[in-house]
Amino acid sequence: MPAAKRWLAAITAASIGLRLVAVAVLGDRLEILPGIYDQISYHTLATRLLSGHGFTFAQQWWPITAAGTPTAHWSYLYTLWLSALYAVFGPHLLPARIFQAVI
Repeated sequence: MPAAKRWLAAITAASIGLRLVAVAVLGDRLEILPGIYDQISYHTLATRLLSGHGFTFAQQWWPITAAGTPTAHWSYLYTLWLSALYAVFGPHLLPARIFQAVI
């Protein structure tokens, strides 16, 4: 294997390893942390989607999303992907974080 490919493989392995360390630190907890409030929004949307409420929130969400109204400003694909993981593993963040770290 040429040196450039070895370096690329080492950098890729290190980056995945560091992301898995972050997953271990965050664990399966859902908490409000600075700059990453989106995790709460997507988790809430995914669990609401699985419970049959569609892409809605149960209460006022941010200043522009009224309770029970369909959302258009959060990613539908990511919400569907997260819902699929929740359907398989239950509403746990750890599997989603592991998949995201590796992918």
